[in-house]
Amino acid sequence: AGLSYAFSIISPGIKDQFGLSDYQIALLASVVNGGAYFALVAGSLYDSLAHRHNLGPRLVIWVGCVLMFVGYGGMWAQARGLLQPSFPRMLLCCFLAGNAATFWDVSVLVTNVRNFPHDRGSVLGICKSFLGMST
Repeated sequence: AGLSYAFSIISPGIKDQFGLSDYQIALLASVVNGGAYFALVAGSLYDSLAHRHNLGPRLVIWVGCVLMFVGYGGMWAQARGLLQPSFPRMLLCCFLAGNAATFWDVSVLVTNVRNFPHDRGSVLGICKSFLGMST
């Protein structure tokens, strides 16, 4: 589930580490959620690769992994001092980390719905329930 669910837990540490205002913390949280709501790219990529059954879901998940690494890695590098901390970079990293989860979600949901066409409701319910329990 990641950053969007745990942000309220880690936001005081981010605020103290980088000297951010309440407005900036709220903006970071909004950008994380905005990235999570922007799943159109993941869905479009999955649909464009639908004819490649073996490559399609795997490639979409790998794109999600790269985005997750860049997003969380960028935040980590700024916190450790490896990159000069900047608020616009933090916004970008938060957006990428929030958006990365949509690539995994789309891959899992669409693949399972296609594999079990007669049980779509149950499949979606189970997948989303496991996501909810992971938080």
